[in-house]
Amino acid sequence: PAADVARLSELKKTFARGDIHVGEWLFQRKDGSWLQSEVSAKILADGRFQAFARDIGGRKAIEGALRLSEAKFSGIVSISADAIVSMDESHRVTLFNEGAEKVFGYAREEVLGQPLEMLIPERYRDGHRRGVARFTAGSDTARRMGELGSPIIGRRKSGEEFPADAAIS
Repeated sequence: PAADVARLSELKKTFARGDIHVGEWLFQRKDGSWLQSEVSAKILADGRFQAFARDIGGRKAIEGALRLSEAKFSGIVSISADAIVSMDESHRVTLFNEGAEKVFGYAREEVLGQPLEMLIPERYRDGHRRGVARFTAGSDTARRMGELGSPIIGRRKSGEEFPADAAIS
């Protein structure tokens, strides 16, 4: 494509330094269709040009489908009436949807990056940590919280406590 022609002059600078170029390029096939490729190229010691091209059209299609799926999932999660909260391995909140904002009374920005324990009354925090540790060490991939007899109690921004139903996965 015409847009890639300008990139060719940049390649001359890369090759002049002796660097290897790796990038994505479009090539036009004989039938006029386009081929998405990943190209690795360099100039050999004897001055010859060497390049390897790999068809990445299938990978690009899969990446596009994945982005679409993630966007749909993100949209569903964000508008769910249920509180959906995710944490990382350090127990810091990484996702806090609109339902969680309504249930807990915090704005998303107030919670993201904060310890999940801010949403749990202090007297239940040790039990929560132990439960998460048991789950992480076990072979289950999902289960309802509170199955071992401990109540699930949430804590709103106002300090009000409330009974909750929760699952971990």
